[in-house]
Amino acid sequence: MSMTSTTVSAPAAIDAVYYMTKDLNRARAFYEGVLGLKSTMEIQGDGGGSFVEYVLGNGSTFGLGHIPDAPWHESGGVMFAVDDVQAALDRAKSAGAAVIYDTLETPACTMAWVTDTEGNSFGLHRRKDGTVG
Repeated sequence: MSMTSTTVSAPAAIDAVYYMTKDLNRARAFYEGVLGLKSTMEIQGDGGGSFVEYVLGNGSTFGLGHIPDAPWHESGGVMFAVDDVQAALDRAKSAGAAVIYDTLETPACTMAWVTDTEGNSFGLHRRKDGTVG
């Protein structure tokens, strides 16, 4: 495996666990009804993506999203907090990751989704307010 000689900082935290949905309203009804989750943020991203986040009691975040043009697949993946989403995405691709969704800007964050060499999905994520976890 070839990696660049640039020093890579490890992720600072897990920002969120996100599930991508076929029908965001249906998924919201399920999680809000079954678990009593209360929305803490709703986002309309560039390109038509829609997202809802729930900050849980310990400060961790669970999110649901729908991106109309992205291929849907069963998901649930960790979102790693990184300093530079594009640089992390480039490193992931050079190590064999497949891109699910290239860099996406929302009002709250920048993210990209990839699969690892085993087919597991994960996000590369940077909150615009600079917080992590």
